[in-house]
Amino acid sequence: MKNSFTYNIYRSVISHLRQWILIVLFNALGIFCVMNSADEIKKTSAEIESLQATFQAQWLNQGAKSPHAAAHFGIWVLKPTNALHFLEPGYTQFTGSAVWLEAHKQNLTKYVPVTDKVFLDRLIRLDVASMMQIFIPLYILLLSFSLFSSEKERETLPLILGMGISKWAYFRQKYFAQAGFIFISLIPFWIALILQYFRIAQSLETDSAILIRTFSIFGIQLIYFLLFLLIISAFSLYWRQSSIVLLVSFVWWAGSILIIPKISSQVAGIVYPLPSQEAFLNEVAKDLENGMDGHSPSDQRRKDLEKATLAKYNVSSMDSLPVNFAGIALQASEEYGYQVFEKHFGKLDQLLYKQDRLNMMIGCISPYIPMKDLVALAAGTDAVHHNVFSVQAEGKRREMNELLNQFMTSSKIEEGVAIETSDAIYAALKPFKFDLPDLGKMIGFRWPALIIFLFQSVLAMWFIRKALNKHISYE
Repeated sequence: MKNSFTYNIYRSVISHLRQWILIVLFNALGIFCVMNSADEIKKTSAEIESLQATFQAQWLNQGAKSPHAAAHFGIWVLKPTNALHFLEPGYTQFTGSAVWLEAHKQNLTKYVPVTDKVFLDRLIRLDVASMMQIFIPLYILLLSFSLFSSEKERETLPLILGMGISKWAYFRQKYFAQAGFIFISLIPFWIALILQYFRIAQSLETDSAILIRTFSIFGIQLIYFLLFLLIISAFSLYWRQSSIVLLVSFVWWAGSILIIPKISSQVAGIVYPLPSQEAFLNEVAKDLENGMDGHSPSDQRRKDLEKATLAKYNVSSMDSLPVNFAGIALQASEEYGYQVFEKHFGKLDQLLYKQDRLNMMIGCISPYIPMKDLVALAAGTDAVHHNVFSVQAEGKRREMNELLNQFMTSSKIEEGVAIETSDAIYAALKPFKFDLPDLGKMIGFRWPALIIFLFQSVLAMWFIRKALNKHISYE
């Protein structure tokens, strides 16, 4: 019986021009998306590599100057790219890609790529991710909306069921036959995708962790396709007229993929609004100047540090110190700043976390939202990995400050003589390298997405069972 279903599905393609047009059109669209994504990631990776080398050279060749001036000169660090970004750019278009490391300030990421895009490119990007997550579900819809309703319209269903096959066996065999056909019909796209991905993976740094994440992305996408086909099949089982199924399915596709994610993110932003950049920086500056408790201004903290330093070295005057107090004061100022930045960036992270959870709860009826979050997590392009990048960049900034302040502290020279750094000091700060965290440890941040995925699958199966019992008849 399964072979019969498969044969009928293939025969419908051969006998209907509409099916051939859809296959050719979506394969052509998919190949275009593959080439577009490949071109973009090659350009992006080349730009990042060139810019990071330029920034590193500027740091190493800035010349002799005071350590504090060198710390203010700082260095830019860029978020690296890898082969996974070809499959899922995620939220890198919105989160910024560069951080300036300097003394006294933990800067926000800058250069958000989406600001340079035209409106249509912001709405739907013609890349691999859009093909996999938006256009293939549409392709599934257009090929499958009449999968069951057509037989009810032609009144051939009682003949099939009269052959002794159960309703569940009928549904299962036809569902998997259709799923297999959809996969086979997109073979040109799959070939182009795999070939381009391995070419990109060979040109960029790729290890076993990247490969594990790659298989995770394809696994999540496969579940997404099967779930979407399951939902379309449920509609086709429930309604008798294919025209109604097509309308309901299209509304479902547009709502769950294009509309609900936009609405849920907007609502989350309204319920948990983020402070403006100006307000955020003003609050940080206030705490740095007046203390986090509002009663320990910077000049008082410096006086307390002087007393503590004199007591530590058991001397009676600053001139008698065996070290340079300026370096000690600068490092103490940095360490106090670390507490201030952790406080305010922590509050910001909490707001983003609440937005994320609310967005997930509002959009729980859309399979697109949990799928997108899980795929972006696997690709390392979600908000969680962006936060990891920011933390690692801040760690490099602290390393830079500590290196220069220690050099100043140990440089006890005569009054009036300038302290100058050397190329060796700059070279002691190793280039920034983003370490991609272990995927197993990161999955805990996305457990609601896994639960929602499971809930949606169970709900779809319940709907199918109801449709089979009430809308599929032996007569």
